[in-house]
Amino acid sequence: LPWMTPDAASVIENLGKKGQKSLLVVPVAFTSDHIETLYEIGMEYAEDAEKAGITDFRFTEGLNGSETFINTLADIVCEHLDA
Repeated sequence: LPWMTPDAASVIENLGKKGQKSLLVVPVAFTSDHIETLYEIGMEYAEDAEKAGITDFRFTEGLNGSETFINTLADIVCEHLDA
């Protein structure tokens, strides 16, 4: 399957062209942080943002070991086991 478009680098570039100075990236497709995502977002996208003139680039961490997230996953599993 092809990746979804537009890709993040294109979005970042277009935001910079529009004069956007701040950007918060929320990686909703990943439930936990891992080296590939941290590098891609934290390094590559940050570099793309800088090149695009975005001066305030930030990203959120994944849900990781969030108690709410873990409890929700456990509830889903229990529901399916009981079905």
